[in-house]
Amino acid sequence: MEAMSTFSHYRSNEPRMEILENPVIRPIADKYHKSIAQVVLRWLIQQQIAIIPKTWNFDRLKENISLFDFTLTEEDMSIIDSLDKGKFLNYNPYITFNTRPKYKKNWYG
Repeated sequence: MEAMSTFSHYRSNEPRMEILENPVIRPIADKYHKSIAQVVLRWLIQQQIAIIPKTWNFDRLKENISLFDFTLTEEDMSIIDSLDKGKFLNYNPYITFNTRPKYKKNWYG
């Protein structure tokens, strides 16, 4: 599995502020002295989801590779997991490729 367009809209460079300014993730980021983006990327890594963050900004590039000097606790992971609203932010790959698992049958794009 791979995270695609993690912080932007599908086929757009516009950032998803609902992620990058998320008030639930902010305290976790502050606890580790990291950005919200770093916490989200770390959350993905800890779920063994491949990430390919893209940026042309050198500071964000450095931030994107600074993910291995902290580990989210089970509590942190659960807090972030609780944000799941049962929908995809970009497109629904299960509909697109007609391979939706039964446990995601009610998810929509």
